[in-house]
Amino acid sequence: LILSRPTKINAVGEANTVNLSWEPCKGAWGYRIYMRVNGKWKSLKTTRSTSYTVTGLSEGTQYTFAVRAYTWVGITCVWAPSYKKVSAFTKLETPKIRVASTATGRATVAWSDIEGETGYQVWHSTQKNGKYIKASNYRADTVKIYKTGLNSQVTYYFKVRAYKKTDTGYVYSDFSKVRSVTLK
Repeated sequence: LILSRPTKINAVGEANTVNLSWEPCKGAWGYRIYMRVNGKWKSLKTTRSTSYTVTGLSEGTQYTFAVRAYTWVGITCVWAPSYKKVSAFTKLETPKIRVASTATGRATVAWSDIEGETGYQVWHSTQKNGKYIKASNYRADTVKIYKTGLNSQVTYYFKVRAYKKTDTGYVYSDFSKVRSVTLK
C-alpha cells in the first residue's frame, strides 16, 4: 500500500495564525502537520481532519508547513513516502487610527506604528460605506499625514492599513476601524 501526498493544500495567514486545509488522500487514516523551525521540521499535530489552524505565530512573518498522510496496516503505521509543503505569511497587526480637522480643507490622519511593515496606505471616502479612494502609500517611518485639498464642511471617512513587501508580493494588515471628521 502506497499513500499519495496531500494535494491542493491551502494556507491562509491571519494576524497570529495560519489556517491549513488540504484534499483528503485516498486510503489515509490521518495526517501529520509539520512546521519548518530553524531549518528543521517540527511535528505540530497528528489529526484525522483535513484542516488545522497553527496558532501563536508572529505577525507579518513567513512560515513553511508540510502535511504527510499515514494509514494503518494491521498494527503497523505506514507513512506516505513524501509530504506536501506550503508557505504563508501571517498578516501584519492592524493599525489604530485617529483623525482631526486642524485647518480649512485639511484633515490630520495619524496611526499607530506597526512593527515589521514596509509602509502604510491611507484611504478616504465621503460615505462611510461608499467607495474609498487610496490617498497614497507612505514610508514605514510615517505615522501621521496631512491630507489637503479636501472640501470644507464635508465629512470624510478614513482608514489605514499596513503593508510589507515580500519576494512574492505584498502582505497587508486588515484595515483599521473607519474614523470620520467634518472639515473646517
